[in-house]
Amino acid sequence: MLHWIWAAVFAGLGVFYIFKPGCLCGMPKFRIPDAADRSRIDAVLTRRKEIERIPRYIGLYLSAVSFALAAVAAFTPVQPALLYGILCLEIAIVNAVTYFYLRTAPPKRIAVLAPRSVGSVIPWYWFALAMASALAALTMVSNTAYAISAVVVCVSSLFTIAIAWRLTQLPALLSGDDIATEQLVDDRARRARSSNALVLALVQPFVLCSQVVDGATTDVQLSALYFTLAVFLVYAIWSVYKANAPLPALTAQ
Repeated sequence: MLHWIWAAVFAGLGVFYIFKPGCLCGMPKFRIPDAADRSRIDAVLTRRKEIERIPRYIGLYLSAVSFALAAVAAFTPVQPALLYGILCLEIAIVNAVTYFYLRTAPPKRIAVLAPRSVGSVIPWYWFALAMASALAALTMVSNTAYAISAVVVCVSSLFTIAIAWRLTQLPALLSGDDIATEQLVDDRARRARSSNALVLALVQPFVLCSQVVDGATTDVQLSALYFTLAVFLVYAIWSVYKANAPLPALTAQ
């Protein structure tokens, strides 16, 4: 039964990535009551989309991988947790490709002299907790059936954390037409993209740990489950709060 459930999950993700191929690198939503400010932000978002031109095939690749894993889950005895780990690793790789694309593809940038630190985007302690959560997945290695899956998920989570860290340091992407608005959009885009990557890194070890729990689960493994769940939930709440924080007033053009 578990194989069919995971097959449905993988197939659902495959469909999702077909219709939302850019979900891993999408732009945040802006709720602006002022019509003039809304118009300026829409104009900046349009220009930025034209400059970035993130390839659609990035998401379609993940769709193909998801459908392949759905078939394997449905018709083979391969452990679903291992298939989940493989999918996580593929998503981490796609995140890395997206990061390098965003860093090198845009042809036009205007330098921003203000220094940018990782902590100004996501505080450092979230990265520390994320690394601890990733390493917590290794507590499942003692369960032979999940040993390989635990290692794969741990590596994938750590890799995704590294990508989230690098995303916080993306150079500013400004065209120069409306600097104030472009800086606001750039800051929100950087936080949204790095935060999405970190959420992905945190959910991986939690899902793995939740699959391993059974009658033979040790106290250490149960602690790992509760720890990964707590870190994931608290960070998700913090991330949503930051994403919905009021926008500063735009200066006149």
